[in-house]
Amino acid sequence: MQANSQAAGSGRVGPRLGSGLVVGTVLLLLWRASGLLWSYRDKLSGLHTPGVLALAATGALLVFGLLLLGLRRGPRLAVFAWVLLAAAMTLLSGNAGALAIAAVLLGATIVAGDLVSRLLRGVEAEQGDLVSVFGAGSVAVGLIVLGLGEAGVLSGGSLGAALGVVVVARLRRLRPLARLLRGSCRLPSGDAPAWIEAAWLSFAALVLLALWAGALSPDVSWDGLAYHLPEARDIASLGRVAVRPDLVPHSLLWRNHDAYLSLGFFYGGERVVRLLQFAVG
Repeated sequence: MQANSQAAGSGRVGPRLGSGLVVGTVLLLLWRASGLLWSYRDKLSGLHTPGVLALAATGALLVFGLLLLGLRRGPRLAVFAWVLLAAAMTLLSGNAGALAIAAVLLGATIVAGDLVSRLLRGVEAEQGDLVSVFGAGSVAVGLIVLGLGEAGVLSGGSLGAALGVVVVARLRRLRPLARLLRGSCRLPSGDAPAWIEAAWLSFAALVLLALWAGALSPDVSWDGLAYHLPEARDIASLGRVAVRPDLVPHSLLWRNHDAYLSLGFFYGGERVVRLLQFAVG
């Protein structure tokens, strides 16, 4: 019995050491990024009045507290309320149609990634592989865009036909992939104290909700306005990946990410692009 307790104690050393390294790395990164953090703080305070910032902080803390209480008392009800709030934001912002289009495109991306994963690994994707499958799919679809563009036949019709062929070829995998997707949406649980898990999940849910609000709004980020959105838009309008004089040096190299985002401009416009960007993130 003593040997078992010693073995259990030694088994906890690894996770504790790993957790310590993670915390130490995060603190080091925050220290190195302190100048950037302060510059963002100054920019935020310059754009908004103290009253608006205080109201936003109070609202965030209130939502965090409600999520924390809900996840501790009734996890399913808390998740339902969170999804309902996200759905209300989508409807009120006029993005319901864009969400439907993005869902179809994301589904085709997952199917394409499942095919690539099967070809590279030799086995079908299982529970826990959805993130890597989606990553492989976004790369594969970006390569399809590039290939069709180089062949001079890139258009909404040819792109839709290519994605349709991939989906038809993997029809038997649609149900297993739906199960993978459903399984990935379950609340994770570990061996940490319940309040720590609930606090972490509440923080993650709050961040996702803020990012979702950003995805439903016009993209005002420098990266998005400087090259991501223009490159994706130009691919769709020109029917190929090309260097743009007004986007030098950003367009000198082909970016798979922007090629993938061009799907949104082929089938709906910038609203769809922002939702695809959210999914990739």
